[in-house]
Amino acid sequence: MTDLVEDLDVNRTVLSAFINQTYSMNFNRYLNRFRLRELDRLRSHPANQGKSVSSLIAGRFQGFPYLFPCRRRRAGSGRREAGAQGGRRHGMMSLGLMEAFAFSLPIVCAMVCMVLMLLDACRYGRGGQERRLRALLALTYLVTSLGWLGLVLYSVAPCAFSYYHPVFLLTLMLDQVMFFWVVSMITDTGERRRLNRWHWVVPVFLMGASFEGGILVSLVFFIYNTLYPALNLRNIYRYRRFIVDYSSEAQRISLDWLAAVQVFILACVPVPLAGLLLDMETFSSSYFVWLGVLPTFVFYMMLCYNMLDKNYLIVQPEALKVEDMPPNLPALDRKRLERYLREKKPYLDPKLRITDLAAGLSTNRSYLSAFINKEYGMNFCRLINRCRLMALDRLRVSPANAGKTNMELVLMAGFSGYRNYLRVKKEEDRLALLKVFER
Repeated sequence: MTDLVEDLDVNRTVLSAFINQTYSMNFNRYLNRFRLRELDRLRSHPANQGKSVSSLIAGRFQGFPYLFPCRRRRAGSGRREAGAQGGRRHGMMSLGLMEAFAFSLPIVCAMVCMVLMLLDACRYGRGGQERRLRALLALTYLVTSLGWLGLVLYSVAPCAFSYYHPVFLLTLMLDQVMFFWVVSMITDTGERRRLNRWHWVVPVFLMGASFEGGILVSLVFFIYNTLYPALNLRNIYRYRRFIVDYSSEAQRISLDWLAAVQVFILACVPVPLAGLLLDMETFSSSYFVWLGVLPTFVFYMMLCYNMLDKNYLIVQPEALKVEDMPPNLPALDRKRLERYLREKKPYLDPKLRITDLAAGLSTNRSYLSAFINKEYGMNFCRLINRCRLMALDRLRVSPANAGKTNMELVLMAGFSGYRNYLRVKKEEDRLALLKVFER
């Protein structure tokens, strides 16, 4: 409307009131009627026979008209002053370049992360779970970068985007499915299931449908960016409940970083998108640009870093098959368990798992986990870390360790790192304080 006000040299309020009183409709509806007529004229022209509607709507974001307000790229009239016309074009160009730059950042980040994942995959043998996970993640980075490429095209070359639009729609949905697959592989607890084929069929179907209605496609985007992060949070929750009874490194591999990012995306993407669907002026193009780019950029970096640092643990299905065997020895008791811990010192292994301890005691994981919870009132992870804390106290008072640093003693006690030790110590201090207040 501001562009039209400048051409007619009238007040914005007056023009808006005039359109409402004269035509009984708002400015947006009034303008879109002209666009529909123009589209009918273009479709009936002999030179446009065989062309798709998408190719005829040049400069229009046909899939998400409510996601990004359409920038006005129309030719100036003869009555327009040359200086004003040039200034407006310069402003639109600057806005487009700014958005293109913002949308390019996730592409660069995703491609760098993809290369790092492929290089890291070479460290693992063929057919291994870790190698397949990194290869899948690299492919996910590639797919999501193609989605952001569509937004770059929309910012600087809308006509080219009209041809890229089906690929763009597919990547918007497919990257969520692929990342859900990645999270499912990381959080698997021995109940490995194949990803339902409908997860793949639906995105292809929606792409083939080629929705012309912006609201419908926007709703699909909204659902995918809400549903799949929620499913990922559910899988992470199940994984965290399982891992404390499986590994002594539960604090480090609890996937807190992954859960935090998922919550961040849920808070930053769907909510403003809902406002855009309602056509609220608060959620402008620039606002969504940075709100959508920032969590994505952070997410890619955090995911790549934690994958390279292996801040997760994939449960080995072979180990679970072994632990389901019935125990070969009589029932376990506290004396036998404590004697084994005192003599064999298995807690000195930073990567100790309950299946390793169960194998040493000739029992199974389920029985050992239930025994620890019943007899000691704690899970496997906390029991082993308490043993490490006691071992650390003994190492500190030993004269043989007088010249050693605190870091060295922490590693000698079985902790995977000083940060892990601090987390365990903080948690034990908190629980001890709670017991004081309970008394």
